[in-house]
Amino acid sequence: MTCDYCGKDGAKLRYKTQVYGPKNDKFLVDKVPVVRCPHGHQSYMAAQTAKALDRLLQQRKELARPQTLDVIEFAQFRVPNQTLCRRRAAAPTGDGCT
Repeated sequence: MTCDYCGKDGAKLRYKTQVYGPKNDKFLVDKVPVVRCPHGHQSYMAAQTAKALDRLLQQRKELARPQTLDVIEFAQFRVPNQTLCRRRAAAPTGDGCT
């Protein structure tokens, strides 16, 4: 499959679970088809998929099946000595960024 962003061959169709809705009214849509490119690491939805998803979201109450879901908020997890690397170092600097 050809990537719509970079034009290179090798993009693959994957199925993801997406979360939608405001904070206290979230819901999941399972098995949403997305295209994933290994070259630019871009993921995107085809236009037909986005339109179908809009229709599904409008019919949410009729189509959804209630389930219990455990939720963990990542922001509560603290990584000690976390370093954010926003550059590529020509040589290792010892700060954890390579």
